[in-house]
Amino acid sequence: MRVTPGEAGSLIEHGGLVGRNTHGGLVTSSFATGNVTGRDAVGGLVGSNHAGATITNTFASGHLYGNTQVGGLVGTSTNSTVSQSFAVGTIDHAVSPSNAGGIVGNRTGGTVSHSYWDATQTQNALPSAKDSPAGLKTAQMTGDNSTQHMSGLNFETVWTTTDGYPMLRWLTDSSHD
Repeated sequence: MRVTPGEAGSLIEHGGLVGRNTHGGLVTSSFATGNVTGRDAVGGLVGSNHAGATITNTFASGHLYGNTQVGGLVGTSTNSTVSQSFAVGTIDHAVSPSNAGGIVGNRTGGTVSHSYWDATQTQNALPSAKDSPAGLKTAQMTGDNSTQHMSGLNFETVWTTTDGYPMLRWLTDSSHD
């Protein structure tokens, strides 16, 4: 597994948690909250997801800003997997709205499955072709409604409902205190 920070000084591959996830890397049961700013490949969780890398059971929230390849969860993904994850927050793109997305800003090959984004919060009418499924309303993603509308998440062992958005179960387990 190779997980590296974004390239310093170049303003590319910036993520809330990981700059670049590549060559079979795995980002799982993780989250990032906060704002992320960069030029290209800007993601709420991961800037670039490439070469057979996988992102699963994750979430990201915050404000994202970049020129191109700006995604709520992943800026750019090539021949990699994104699954059972969601993104919440605003997305600003200076150059190309066709390279912005609720989950992935730019995807070439690979898959996006059972992943959701809050279309109400993004404040942009983003293309959904790169995202699966299309964005949901905040009310569909919060509270008990999330189990119905985000049925691709494993609410039995990985995720739990809250008054707000779903939470990774390990974050609410008191045995980790």
